[in-house]
Amino acid sequence: MALDGLLTHVFGSTYVRPGTRAGPALRAGAMADEVTAGLLKKAVIGRQSAAWIYGCAPAPARISLLIDRNRRTTSVGPFSGSLLHEVQLPASDTLTLAGTTVTTPVRTARDLALYSPEAQSAAWVKALTANPALACTLDDVKNALDVLVRVPRKRAALTLVDELMESARED
Repeated sequence: MALDGLLTHVFGSTYVRPGTRAGPALRAGAMADEVTAGLLKKAVIGRQSAAWIYGCAPAPARISLLIDRNRRTTSVGPFSGSLLHEVQLPASDTLTLAGTTVTTPVRTARDLALYSPEAQSAAWVKALTANPALACTLDDVKNALDVLVRVPRKRAALTLVDELMESARED
């Protein structure tokens, strides 16, 4: 049906009628459908996956799931299509879209600056902070990075955000 133009692909096995707006809630639901229900109760969608949900990055090849260190779980399995990261994850860094828990735009931008390749993360962080509907500014991202203690790549992430701030001032 997709080949005939009767359906439009969203993510994984989710398709919608052509012309349906694929907003954050629809994207979150589509991505959640690809994760087992048991894991989804413990984990939060984050990093590039969350940026895609917010419409600020391309769809990821594998879903990034974050789980609080205090909620240890088994692995996601070799063919799950997901990556599981154990992190510190306070409730204030999450929100719910269409029944799916996702990192906030600020936490998403912070994680992208820290853990994604610089060329990609710069564009994704810029897109997240440029969308007024997400209420995520470069100052918010910088503050979120500043409070981290002994985190690898913190200095590089702060430099990336400073460069984005400088670029925004020049525009």
